[in-house]
Amino acid sequence: MIRTSNWIDEAKVYKAGLSIEEIKEKFSLERVYKLASNENPLPPPEGLLKVLTSKLEDIHRYPSYVRPVVQAASRYYEVEPGQLVLGNGSSELIDKLMQAYGEPGSAVLISEKSFPLYALCAQVHRLHVHKASMGKDLRVNIKEMLSVLQKNKNIRLVFISNPNNPTGSYITHAEVEELLSACRDKDMLVVLDEAYQEFVRAKDFPHSLSLLKEYPNLVLLRSMSKVMGLAGLRAGVMLAHPSIVKSMKKVICPFNVNILALRAMLYCFSDKGFKDYLSNSKQLVWKGLDYFYTELNRLGLEFYPSQGNFLLFSLGRSDAFSTLLKKGLILRPLNEPGLEKYLRMSIGLEQENKKAIELIQELGNDFCE
Repeated sequence: MIRTSNWIDEAKVYKAGLSIEEIKEKFSLERVYKLASNENPLPPPEGLLKVLTSKLEDIHRYPSYVRPVVQAASRYYEVEPGQLVLGNGSSELIDKLMQAYGEPGSAVLISEKSFPLYALCAQVHRLHVHKASMGKDLRVNIKEMLSVLQKNKNIRLVFISNPNNPTGSYITHAEVEELLSACRDKDMLVVLDEAYQEFVRAKDFPHSLSLLKEYPNLVLLRSMSKVMGLAGLRAGVMLAHPSIVKSMKKVICPFNVNILALRAMLYCFSDKGFKDYLSNSKQLVWKGLDYFYTELNRLGLEFYPSQGNFLLFSLGRSDAFSTLLKKGLILRPLNEPGLEKYLRMSIGLEQENKKAIELIQELGNDFCE
């Protein structure tokens, strides 16, 4: 057997959420409710389906719609086309940023209790990982991140999930500016992963697009898997200074975004009717969050308010995930130290949310008995 490098040997494999089909088969269930992967529960609009169906006949060709998509995206985000990179999901962009800007002996700074892909990609690219601790409020601690930066001169990239996945917390505009000001003259990128920013209701959430001109080392990542409902097609966008875009184009493989994803992106960025889908998606999430807040309070369960399309809660027992799974409810277990008894629950359709609370209450009653 040919051995891999020590870096790969020690790396962990990202574990995706369980599928409805495999849980049905494993536990002989007729109905399964999946609230584990922060997907948009609303089916795509009819107009999008028509666009995709009309392009199926072109799948024998390489994708050729990149330029129109970039132009549409630049209008949507109000930036120059030269400030945009399209990705096969924002996860590809995370990986390629590390490939483009990481060097032997350099490091990545992340927060603990954050998106695990940051650490996994860093390991694959032979980069060291520094983690800043969180407080009991489960917020990214900017003061702690600045302290880690001060102590470690080898950091080339800083990744912040905002809102943070899986805790649902966020950092404010003032906190982002504090970090950017401290990093202004440093040879490093500050990457704000804003996959859930469309769901935010907090008034002091960062106006990150306004910061791009002032801070040329700032990178913004936007996902189209959440509010835009393109999780199955894999589509993401990076917004940054043109020099960063130029560097990224050197490491991204040709035709990285497939032809159907590009057509879907073009529709989302340019079709006026798609605004209704976006509005409905946000309203569904906000209504679902408020419902969960009320019900989890009623049940006396610990939870954290969220700015995303999910929330973090605890039943106070380590077997909650596996027990709920047998009942047909798929949630996301967390292996991060300190979160072992917590579960992340995505917002679903109204009937899915109600069923989730019903099963959670049943589990609580069983535990009390």
